[in-house]
Amino acid sequence: QSVILRLHTLKFRALTPRNLLSNANQRRFGLTRRHRSDGRKHSSKSNNTNNPLPPYVTYGFILPTAGLTVASVYAYYSCLDFVPFTHRRRFLATSQAWEAHEGHQQYKALLQRHKNDILPENH
Repeated sequence: QSVILRLHTLKFRALTPRNLLSNANQRRFGLTRRHRSDGRKHSSKSNNTNNPLPPYVTYGFILPTAGLTVASVYAYYSCLDFVPFTHRRRFLATSQAWEAHEGHQQYKALLQRHKNDILPENH
């Protein structure tokens, strides 16, 4: 409900994290602009040199992107198959055992469908 009240009081200002969060949460996420006592801004070098990125950037964007990249590269390289004729590798998303099983099922279905059209073995 407090977010709705804050949205109502924002009127037509841009919806940014700085406008939606309370002052305590703005300080927590590093969104405040701190000023010196003489009115000048602090230099960017003196602000939080231990962790240069706010946590919502690190945990909300960088880590999921890195995890997805590592998982995609692993999935790609685990599905490469060597072709003996061309001595190259190719991407196959299915295993050889699954393809053999699927081919055997298709063969049995084809024989079942055309069993009246196939000559007997003793012919």
